[in-house]
Amino acid sequence: MLEDAEVKHHYQLALNQLATLIESGQLQQHLNAIQQTQRKMLDGSAPLTPWFDTSLLATQLTCLQQQYRSRECHTIGRLDTALHLNMTTMEATPLWELSSFYGDQHQLTIANPTQIPLYIQNLAGFNAKNHSIAIEEANDQLPLELQPGEKLTLYLADDVDSVEISATTPTTTLPKVRFIHDQTATHFLPRPLKQPNLSGYPFIEIGDHYWKIPAGRWQINDHLHTPANWHLIIDKGTQLVFGPQAGIMVFGQLTINGTPQAPVELTAKNHHQPWAGLVVFASTPTTPISLNHVNIAYTGSPKQGLWRPRGAISFINATVYLNHVEIHHNKTEDALNIINSDIEINDLALHHSLSDGFDCDFCKGIINNSRFDHIGARSGGDGIDVSGSQLALSKLMFSHIRDKAISVGERSQITAFDIEFNEVNVGLAGKDGSQINATDIRARNVTHYGLMSYRKKNLFGSAIVKVNHWLCVDCQHKIIAAKGNQLIIDGQPVPPQKLNVNQLYNTIMKPDKPQ
Repeated sequence: MLEDAEVKHHYQLALNQLATLIESGQLQQHLNAIQQTQRKMLDGSAPLTPWFDTSLLATQLTCLQQQYRSRECHTIGRLDTALHLNMTTMEATPLWELSSFYGDQHQLTIANPTQIPLYIQNLAGFNAKNHSIAIEEANDQLPLELQPGEKLTLYLADDVDSVEISATTPTTTLPKVRFIHDQTATHFLPRPLKQPNLSGYPFIEIGDHYWKIPAGRWQINDHLHTPANWHLIIDKGTQLVFGPQAGIMVFGQLTINGTPQAPVELTAKNHHQPWAGLVVFASTPTTPISLNHVNIAYTGSPKQGLWRPRGAISFINATVYLNHVEIHHNKTEDALNIINSDIEINDLALHHSLSDGFDCDFCKGIINNSRFDHIGARSGGDGIDVSGSQLALSKLMFSHIRDKAISVGERSQITAFDIEFNEVNVGLAGKDGSQINATDIRARNVTHYGLMSYRKKNLFGSAIVKVNHWLCVDCQHKIIAAKGNQLIIDGQPVPPQKLNVNQLYNTIMKPDKPQ
């Protein structure tokens, strides 16, 4: 990973921050305070357990910075193998799609670095405009078996700009992989382009650190990346139609200016071939991402090389405003994924998602007046999945949810008001150290549980779920608080009972999610 200059840069920043904390004594003071608490618990059963000497941190830091070359670092011995088994050897097998490429002289090289046979079933060619091109001569040699370590080289016609490969193993049908001429696998993390090529898109206005897409119907056949700290502006009345594997990645700011009379639409050219989604890496946490009156449909995964995000629509490290946004017929794991951001969401309609609807990780803000329905065409599928977040939810409707309507975990703090569940597997689930305060919660047609409080991950503590004005039609008894957790309804604690959480996730909550 450190061979990637950007990753190495942030590693060095983190190391410098660690040095500051140790040299100032802040880290030692913080750890000693934790030790005080731990010692109180240990005194009864292990009173002779020694304190950790935090002064060693300064020595360890020096050795880390000098890569353990100085003499004082020679005294730092290895851990006793009885306590810690050091890894002495390893073998990493790269993915076959990262070992294969479509390069010079239109030479397609397919490699099998794995330990099992790889069966190449079919090739599909496309020109620069993403129109299909027959490549019978290459397909005449298929299907073909590649043994471990074996390579196959094929020469394609000059007008074949990209080729899609269908492959299997003895046990699995692999996802199709598209190789583009003279493009290799991406970095460990996506990077902004210094000089993006927009020659095929004359409708995009290029200004001083911005792209602007005017009203009209436009087709995009490539995965467009902006330069760093760039602003993408999409005018009202714009319709963007994406080819397979085409998408947009913004490194900076995004503004979509739809109106009720002239909304903006982002969709796939062919509804059976999803496009590669919209991803925004904001310049700073206060950089605004603003979507107004936008319809987003038939999205797939924006994955590139080693980077495999979960969300078809992803906003990262930003201040996000969504107003009258509709996202539907998503074909990947999360239709919408917002990470480490402040959010203000009003009138979001999210429906017909193959798996989860909205995944909100480490966010703060509000979600208001929104609806979620037909979530999880395959098993699994939460309406809203919250982790490590602080959110206020109000006036939300959930219907036809395959798994949990609202799943709250990883020490989230949630307030909820005026929430309605209909045709859901589970209504409101609080877990893993989360706290939920909910009022005016209505449910009907609940399959398993309307309210739940439990712990899934031992790393976190117990959950506390408090609900006032709970109204449930034919599901009054479909509530459960696992032992060690709290569920309080209208001021009355629900008696905790034994709950086999592992069995829960292997039965009624068993995931079967696309990658």
